Amino acid sequence: MVRGCAGGQERLTLEAQARAFASDISHLLNNTVTSGVRISAVLNRDTGDCWVGRNLTRTNLAPAPVSLSLGRKAPRAYLFVAHILQLDPEGRHLMNTQATFGVYLDEDLEEMAVHYDYIRTPSNPYPEAHLQLSGDSPAFTRLGERAGLESTLGRLHFPVGGRRYRPSLEDLVEFLVVEGFVEAHEGWEDVVRFHRDKFHELQLKAAVRRNPGAAREALEDVDDEEQ
Repeated sequence: MVRGCAGGQERLTLEAQARAFASDISHLLNNTVTSGVRISAVLNRDTGDCWVGRNLTRTNLAPAPVSLSLGRKAPRAYLFVAHILQLDPEGRHLMNTQATFGVYLDEDLEEMAVHYDYIRTPSNPYPEAHLQLSGDSPAFTRLGERAGLESTLGRLHFPVGGRRYRPSLEDLVEFLVVEGFVEAHEGWEDVVRFHRDKFHELQLKAAVRRNPGAAREALEDVDDEEQ
């Protein structure tokens, strides 16, 4: 059952919001670094939450990779996008409980270059939002040796902003384009900016709902400055 929900109508609300969320991801990708990709949102009947990714169905909840290519060109890399969504405790607003964005060199997702993970309630000591990179770092290897650890770069979990200020898919898209790893549609910058602003606004509203006292204090400061 969806947390904070009490019946079928709430489930419909979750699915409707999740479908809109998936549509936003499709729009972002198809106007920046892909062509013709459709991201789906499917209700997991066993858990009551919605899963978001490419090529999901009621009987297949394993997201397929997204080819990072324009038109019919051969992909230079593959993007993995997956979300698990619920409604917030009030049963009104969409809440991300888990998200993964990754760049891989192969369609089987065996050769990872980089990925972000976000798990709202992790079952391990790693940060709920973290970044992992494939590769080696002599400095981290030596640092680990001094501490008696095996700390190769690919095994490290770098904190990236926590629950509220974590990186977004837009950040990963921008990185891939700016660094020249992938081609992009004309006007991709405006698309990234639009969707990033939307994400930040949603995060701001969620922060206000969870900390209304700080929001009131900030608004009072604005009123004082304007007087």
